[in-house]
Amino acid sequence: MRPFSSNPSAAPVTLTDAILVETIRQTEAHWGPVNDEAEVRRSLSQGGSFTARLSQRARFLAEREGHFKALQQLRYATGWLVTLWLGLGVIAGGSAAYGLLRTPQLNILTSLAVLVGVNLLTFTAWLLWTLTSKKPMQVESSLLLRTALRLLRRLVLRQGQPALPVLNASVAVLTRAGLLRWLIGILNHGFWLAASLSALAIVALAFSLKRYGFNWETTLLTPHGFEELVQLLSTVPSWLGLTVPSVELIQRSDGLHPLTAAQHRIWSQWVLACVVAYGVLPRLLGLSACLILWQHHRGSVYVDESLPGLAEQRDRLLPTAQGLGVDQQAPADYVVQRPSVSTVEEPTGPVDIAGIEWATDVDWPPRALPSTWHDHGRVDSRPQRQALIQALQTQPPQHLVLMCPAAQTPDRGVVAWLVELSQYVPSVRVVLWSTSSDAALTESRNNWQRRLLAAGFQANQITNDLPFLIDKTS
Repeated sequence: MRPFSSNPSAAPVTLTDAILVETIRQTEAHWGPVNDEAEVRRSLSQGGSFTARLSQRARFLAEREGHFKALQQLRYATGWLVTLWLGLGVIAGGSAAYGLLRTPQLNILTSLAVLVGVNLLTFTAWLLWTLTSKKPMQVESSLLLRTALRLLRRLVLRQGQPALPVLNASVAVLTRAGLLRWLIGILNHGFWLAASLSALAIVALAFSLKRYGFNWETTLLTPHGFEELVQLLSTVPSWLGLTVPSVELIQRSDGLHPLTAAQHRIWSQWVLACVVAYGVLPRLLGLSACLILWQHHRGSVYVDESLPGLAEQRDRLLPTAQGLGVDQQAPADYVVQRPSVSTVEEPTGPVDIAGIEWATDVDWPPRALPSTWHDHGRVDSRPQRQALIQALQTQPPQHLVLMCPAAQTPDRGVVAWLVELSQYVPSVRVVLWSTSSDAALTESRNNWQRRLLAAGFQANQITNDLPFLIDKTS
């Protein structure tokens, strides 16, 4: 079975979530299970289906392990490679046009072969392959993708160890979801569209600034055969309302009869029309089709929940599936409980402090802190949360004070975040801070007390007296 497929029985996930799930799955397959107790608790607090909780767990682990940053670096490097690839297309088209225009007398057949011949042949080959190939495309089957993958691996290895698993997971997801077919189509059409537009611009500019003559010379074709070829090629330009040469002009362009400036102008317009009709237009249509199909399949990526490494997470992420099952829905104020502790150490000596959900228009810190206190500042955004977790994991403090505005409503996500932070240190105090004492604030403070006690905090871990804690540790 495929980890990411069009499985109508499962809920679709975003491509980013699919990559992160596969990254964690491959990492655990190679290095064993990761320490994810806090991430599992946070996923449980978010709720949702098993697939949703798998995605949430993967996102939380990706924040902690640096996979999010690695994915951003990978996308940045990919953007530069795509830009370089399109630049090569511009150079290729411009070089072909420049080589053709070095002589003032242009052979009509040679001009078409140079400007649209290879382009049209490769487009036809791509179209036949797309219509006849039923097997999912693999990276090994494309020289372009193999080369791009080698370059990306060289780039991401310079970015650090987390980048390589993300790259491997990205390739696996794109392969299994059938997205590589449309990705190679986008790159293919993008290159040739850039080449065609570059050649068209240079040829049009040269025809505008310099006089060129046109004739046809052929040994294999008869004059009648050349006439039929030109009329056949004129079909699409005529549909587009572009200028095409008459039969009389085709016959007089054998190099043996002089042509007027107006007749040379007709040939120049016809050459430009052929570049548009057989170079630009097919590639534009092909690129549009691949982009549409890419977006369609990208929105239909599913996670195979039965895969090794994912199936084992079901009992942890859906604990209600065990035993007698769910006999009622969780209440609206349900919170994940932290493990209970027998004793709570008093905060003495060095203390770490952080402001949780602390508004930017409220002064921080609310009181002058002793020199023995380490201030982590306001912690609200994702990067700030990740930085705090990394600091607590790198150098776990003995005591942690978490400042929360008492006037704020204690939602489930904030309480789960406090529960997670409490796992990293032996002693935690939650300070419900406020400078007023009206009735509404009293009710809000009671809500905080109730939610924190329900989450497993002890009563002596919850206070509104920051000066007392400062005095105790001074």
